[in-house]
This record gives sequence, structure tokens and C-alpha cells, in this order.
Amino acid sequence: MQPINPMIHSQAASIKLLEIISKQLPFIKGLFETDSAAFKQLQAIANSSQDLNENEDFLNSELNIHYLQFCLLLGLSMFQGVFVPSMKDCKLDDNRFSITWDSLTKDDFTFGCYDKRFIKFASYYQDRLSSKPQKRESIPSGIFQGILQFLQSYILVLDSVEEELDKMLSSKANMFGIINSDMQRPLLFIIIACLPKEAMNALFVYIQQYFPEELEVTTALGRKVNVVALFETQSVNIDQLCEKNNIYFDLYFDRKKPIVREITRSKTVEYLKKCLTNDKVYEETNRNLSNISELQIKIRKRLYQYFIDHLELVLGE
Repeated sequence: MQPINPMIHSQAASIKLLEIISKQLPFIKGLFETDSAAFKQLQAIANSSQDLNENEDFLNSELNIHYLQFCLLLGLSMFQGVFVPSMKDCKLDDNRFSITWDSLTKDDFTFGCYDKRFIKFASYYQDRLSSKPQKRESIPSGIFQGILQFLQSYILVLDSVEEELDKMLSSKANMFGIINSDMQRPLLFIIIACLPKEAMNALFVYIQQYFPEELEVTTALGRKVNVVALFETQSVNIDQLCEKNNIYFDLYFDRKKPIVREITRSKTVEYLKKCLTNDKVYEETNRNLSNISELQIKIRKRLYQYFIDHLELVLGE
């Protein structure tokens, strides 16, 4: 969510995923012309009852493979929320995409290439995004319909978030109402993400004093860290501040540590109510919230709507 708190948001996995997705658009532009042979071939593939891994027209087309990979990442880009909690990290090296899931499972694939690496990614992807594990290496042509449904649901969520953001931006009282509400967890994290850097650091320093001294967590890279020791020191390093934010997010939702989770939730509300009484902090947070609405919510909506329209054409809806 740029340019809010760039120390955090330039490194957030969900933002990196959107940047990677946007970089793929030029490679699939050949499918945007609905009267082209390439588009008609994609239509036939997507509407076939044949699995993609058995469809020679699909397997022999780097363009169609690239489009599928693009759609899979688009479907992941807001799965379970804008922060995509099931994904710890992702990156793009040349044409190779790699991802670390919240289970610390790692996958990677090359855009436009259908090989064992991509099959492994697609299999795990289907397990994670389905209501129950699929346990299969095949990719049904119906996956395009599934991606369309994800995007349609994301639009509904974004409409709701945009409406709530507009309310929150209208007054401090509304912002405090969100902070006090147990029903507004996603918006609470948007507020936290929009705090000035100094206030973000202060949140970590404040909350660590209530944690057990022996509390340890495992980072996205598989490294064990002591939370108190990490949080009690202010950060100026981008990567460390980002790591703290990710750990904090995990603690807030960790069902395996109910006491720590309750401490995190109650002390977060306590800190924010005190912090945002400062007019300077409130005004900067409010500006950042306004930027989020313009640069993240509205942009996401345009991207999703464009590909909803395109997928509906592909699927003949």
C-alpha cells in the first residue's frame, strides 16, 4: 500500500505480489484482442471439459500457460484479506516467481513454462485455496471459473472496505469506533499500517512489555527469534521493521497462543486510543488512510474488474 509507511509497505509480501502481477501484463496482451486467434483458442481451452494438463493446445502455448499463471496469482492476491496471510513472502528473479507460504512451504515456477515446478505449485495452490484439499496434480479447465469467482468476491470486499474507509476518514470519532469494534479487525490493521514510522516502532516497544520473556516465533525464513528482544529495540532498518510487522500480525491471529493473542489484541486497542489522541499522529495517519483508499483500494478494484470482464468473455458469460 504505497506510499504509506514505505519502510513497511514497500516490502510487504502482498504488495510485492501485486507488483509482480502488474509486470506480467505486457506478456499476455496478445489475449486482450477478442477477435484474435489466440483469444479464441483460450476460449476453447477454458470451456473444454478436458484438464489443462491433458490439453495439447494449452501445453504447446507459452502465452496460455503465462495467462493461467497470471490468473492464479491474481486469485491469490487478496485471498483471506488484503495482507494475504497465507503467504509469507514472494519475489521475482528474471522470469522465475518464488513464494513462501505461511506453512513455510516454498514453491517456484517460470512464467510461460509448464513443468514439474509449476505442477507442484499448482497442486499446493489448489489445496490452499479450495474448501478442502484436492491432492491432485491435474489442473481442471474450471479453474478459470474459480478465479473469476474469487475476483468477484474481492470486489465486494473492496467496496465494503472503501465505504468504511470513507466513514473513518470523515471524523476521529469514527476512527475510534473502528478501534473499539471487535468486528472490524481488517480495518484495525489498516489503521496500524498507516501509523507514522515512529508510532509503529512505539507500538512494538509498548506491547512487548506484556509478553512472556521466553516467547519465541519462527519467521518466514525459518529463523527462531525472541519476540521481546526483537520488539524492545527500535528499528531503522527496513527489513527488520517489516519482519516485526509480520510477527505482530501472526501473534494477533495465533489460535495456538490464546493468551498471547488476547494480550496483543487488548494492548493494541489501548495503545491506538492513546496514540491517536495526538493531533499530529492522527493527521498523518488520516493522510495515509486517504492514500490507501486512492492508491490501493481503487487501483485493486480497477484491476480486478478488468479481469472479471476479460474472464467473462473467455468463459462466454
